[in-house]
Amino acid sequence: MDNYTLFLSLWIEALPFLIFGILLSSYLLVFVDKIQLLTLFPRNRFSCAIVGSLLGILFPVSQYGNVPVTARLLMENTPVSLAISFFIAAPTINPFTIWLSWKAFPNHPQFFWLRIILVWAIAVIIGCFFKPRQQKQIEGKDGEIISFSKLVHSSTFLPYQELNLSEKPLSWKVRVFFKNTIEEFFRFSLLLFGGCFVATIFQIFWNPTWAFSPGKSDLTIILLMILLSIFLPLNSLTNIPFATTLTPFLSTGSFLAFLIFGSIFDLKSISLMLAAFRFNFIVYLFILVFQFTLLFALFLDFY
Repeated sequence: MDNYTLFLSLWIEALPFLIFGILLSSYLLVFVDKIQLLTLFPRNRFSCAIVGSLLGILFPVSQYGNVPVTARLLMENTPVSLAISFFIAAPTINPFTIWLSWKAFPNHPQFFWLRIILVWAIAVIIGCFFKPRQQKQIEGKDGEIISFSKLVHSSTFLPYQELNLSEKPLSWKVRVFFKNTIEEFFRFSLLLFGGCFVATIFQIFWNPTWAFSPGKSDLTIILLMILLSIFLPLNSLTNIPFATTLTPFLSTGSFLAFLIFGSIFDLKSISLMLAAFRFNFIVYLFILVFQFTLLFALFLDFY
């Protein structure tokens, strides 16, 4: 496969998930009653984190699509713990990934169950780290006070408070839906382009032999697999068939660390996060996911 074909395949692979997530984000912005939506959510962090971790089953946006949906949930003042647990769990706890994981490990069912359980646990635990609301307020166009999440680039997302949807006809809502979809597509796709380019460069120069050479400790192998999961051009679906080829060479902990971390953070998803979230929030989330992935992987290997 030449370099251009590899880059194009990475781009085409990520676009359907991104477009689906953008369409869902626009739908939440225009057609969902925000007051009624907020009344459906639980009041405490733990319950919100549990609900958010399971939303991927209803909204299977998988990896890449979870970024615009999470940004929209945060902009519309849903509980932060719910949005964060959805972001972490959605790439793995969705019908497509669950089905492919089940098919990929017929002789190793423990890999299937451990992947689902550990991702769910990480999503719920990290979701509980965040306050129910992390907001700041600005003055809107008509002088009203608009609240939005401090975790999102507010200048690039339209707050729902500015729409006054109850006063608008359906034709206007449809027009705003497509306008927001197009704007978000260009915003995210440009950075996705850069993420695919860097992933292609890494794939060209990657030599897989160094990662599996003998003499490395369990901790070193786990860290190497987490590193590879970031730079390899895979996602939460395509890393499954690749991972099945690694089972003879890896311990349970390092194998699951590769599957779990790469389903949340890779070069393409990080590029999309930069379009939606504030940098310090991305770093904070990266560190938390890394710590819990490493902790669970070490526990599986040593106990």
